[in-house]
Amino acid sequence: MLALVTGASSGIGLQYATQLARDYHCDLLLVSNQQKELDEVAADLAEKYGVKTIAHFADLSLNDAAENLYAWCKENNLQVDILINNAGVFFFNDYCSTDIRRIELMLQLHVMTVAKLTRLFAADMKERRNGYILNMSSMSAWMAMPGIQTYNASKAFIYNFSKSLWYELKPYNVHITVMAPGAVDTGLFGLAPNLRKLAVALTVSIPPEKLVKRALKKMFKGKNESNAENGLSSRMMLSEMPDTMFAKITVFKDLSETDINRISDAAALLRGASGFYDTPRLRKAIDKWLEDKRIESAMDMDIIKDRFRRRSGLIGFRCGVVFMLLAGKESGACIDFALKMAEYTLQMQMKLFAPLLAKHLNDGQDAGIRTSVNGSIFESLPSPFDLHELRRLKGTEFSESSLYRNI
Repeated sequence: MLALVTGASSGIGLQYATQLARDYHCDLLLVSNQQKELDEVAADLAEKYGVKTIAHFADLSLNDAAENLYAWCKENNLQVDILINNAGVFFFNDYCSTDIRRIELMLQLHVMTVAKLTRLFAADMKERRNGYILNMSSMSAWMAMPGIQTYNASKAFIYNFSKSLWYELKPYNVHITVMAPGAVDTGLFGLAPNLRKLAVALTVSIPPEKLVKRALKKMFKGKNESNAENGLSSRMMLSEMPDTMFAKITVFKDLSETDINRISDAAALLRGASGFYDTPRLRKAIDKWLEDKRIESAMDMDIIKDRFRRRSGLIGFRCGVVFMLLAGKESGACIDFALKMAEYTLQMQMKLFAPLLAKHLNDGQDAGIRTSVNGSIFESLPSPFDLHELRRLKGTEFSESSLYRNI
């Protein structure tokens, strides 16, 4: 198979190219506007993994970039089986002070080029009845945040565009995947090396190799989306989003050397923690909170809250364990903190993601497949039933282990 990867000379794109060659033995068409780096990457991957690599220099922010790239592939008899729309840019600016040319560049690269490349190569895949397309969105697609207004709007386009295409192209065996990660440890944000290391240590950002491994696994399974969250910290970052358009935005001061050292020491302590930590009071408190929320959900017939309460309870419990490890004891303050974080996380998830999950569940119920509510599925099965009958109702994309978990 031939995989076309945009933005392939560095960062996430370089990881896509590397793992496609190393783990999936794909030939590569690598596209970037960094000629020297691109040539070096192509030569290195070909030598290391024995795959065919083609380096193609192109500025994908130009109006006709997608058409020119597609035409070049046709002229050279290249059949693209996998399209990775990864190329992107980032800037943080007051909108009215931003040069219009920068706005045009971002929208052209994130919206028009992605849409055109997908349109051109997807048509060929549809005709062949086989192909994979992976688009890179962002967790910011759900956020209304001044400073990145153009970025998050463009990523929202990519997310919804990809979700819609999944339904259109699934009957033709063309698989559309969209990734919506939080911060990823690349040079995109312009952070100093010590702050990048700190962000990874605190799980505020995720290493690109970890993200890409998950993305490719989802893509080849034909999954339509994956919100690759970065762990506890990126979920909690949602707390910095304003509740209304008039709310003040949190302004973060620069960290002092003392602050950085304290945080690094705490991160080292947590990374070094191992073994079993008995937290009977914390477990009892979280168990009671979960049961209270289960009763609330049942009384309100709110299946969405019931889904989110479990994740929120887990996050609250983890927060409590972190507090206990740093403080050295399972105190009342530790339990209060854990319960507050569980409640806060539940409220934020309900606020930000409940409509999306409700739509996902409704779509699954309408289609009769892929719904996370398995009750209607099991009511349609004979008694007894076998895996073949369950797969027929759930869909062919589910693995045998997934079906066993359903049962």
